[in-house]
Amino acid sequence: MQIILKNEKGIFKMRKLISLLLLTCFTIGSSIHAKDLGLNISQINKNGLYSTGDKITWTIKIGRLDSTHAKKIKYTVKLSGKKILKKGTADLTISSPTISVVSEKPGSMILTIYAGNKHQCSGALISYKEIKPSQPKPSDFDEFWKSKLAEQDKVPMNTKLTPETTDKNFNSWIITMDTIRGQKIHGRLARPIDGKKFPAILKLQYAGVYGLNSGGATNDAKKGWLSLNIIAHDIPVNKNKEYYLNLKNSSLKSYTRIGNTDRETSYFLRMCLACSRAVDYISTRPDWDGKTIVVLGGSQGGYQSIVAAGLNSKVTAIMAMVPAGCDLSGPVANRAVSWPYWWSKKETDPKIKNTARYFDAINFAYNIKCPALIGFGLGDETSRAEGVMAAINVMKGKTKLIIQPNGEHQGSGRKFYTHQSNWKKALFNGKDVIPLKK
Repeated sequence: MQIILKNEKGIFKMRKLISLLLLTCFTIGSSIHAKDLGLNISQINKNGLYSTGDKITWTIKIGRLDSTHAKKIKYTVKLSGKKILKKGTADLTISSPTISVVSEKPGSMILTIYAGNKHQCSGALISYKEIKPSQPKPSDFDEFWKSKLAEQDKVPMNTKLTPETTDKNFNSWIITMDTIRGQKIHGRLARPIDGKKFPAILKLQYAGVYGLNSGGATNDAKKGWLSLNIIAHDIPVNKNKEYYLNLKNSSLKSYTRIGNTDRETSYFLRMCLACSRAVDYISTRPDWDGKTIVVLGGSQGGYQSIVAAGLNSKVTAIMAMVPAGCDLSGPVANRAVSWPYWWSKKETDPKIKNTARYFDAINFAYNIKCPALIGFGLGDETSRAEGVMAAINVMKGKTKLIIQPNGEHQGSGRKFYTHQSNWKKALFNGKDVIPLKK
């Protein structure tokens, strides 16, 4: 396992373009960007990693940005995002307060600072290699998914390609293919014009109801990849904004909860199977090089990347930024729940809690043997670090971690995307991305 750590001084020095990209990409959850408060939060271990029994101390200062609205603050420190260990108030015009806690077991701490209706987070991981899933994998998990893949295999792909764009460097198409129970998979496909065989890349999407811009596929095709970008829903990818807004407010409103009282009816069933079918489709194409299938995505797309590699051994590497859907049964271990929040205070239906176990990213991660690049923030309240770490710890392949102590769900990806770019180059050229053993 390799780890790349990014301290708080470097997280928010992003170019405007990168910031806008991340604002667009990670729309699930309601984390506020740290720059809205403009505070500098530092801790004893700049990497945010500690051993059991260590003292964790944060120091809070007014930052270089206009923070007049954040001079008086409230704060909480929670164990595993749930149990309050410490809370208080401070006047930043008088002093730079320090907040200290000691953890007695492997897990996570999250410091949240409040000023008005805004907040800023920082986190810490304790004995991170010892963090375990909140529940064991269901004994019939693999059997269930084997049966669902078999059900999908009985359905012909019936792939349809509609030509869309051609320029001097690439061809692209809108693609549809069939999956279980009369449903379809929708996306965009692109490949270079020159050449006969190409390494392949599958891009999976963050949460929400929207179409796909052509760049999701063509940007990688320009660099020599056979590139497939699919959407999470059974809807066309090239409609106008009003079309998607209407779906968001009607049939796809709260889509993550549709059918979640049963593993056979959950909205996630088709979504997960679509990831594996997309990999299978790539592997059937005569222009695939027969060696490389990389899967990547952020947030919900990171979740789907883990699912794809867990279901389909043809995947040769994954790159997941702030992967959602990890440790959906977290409250069993006194951890705060992560997206899609099936297991919450308001949710008491045992059927939903049981369904969650069959769609938990951790349980797919057990089957991952390929290299994985995973980025996450220790202040993320949507894709919580403790759950992400539990998923990483059960992976059987080599892993490289990009950990950002002050990173929240949005706006903390610069370091990760630098490494993702490097991984793409290495994988494209058939090189080993992680030469060290896990």
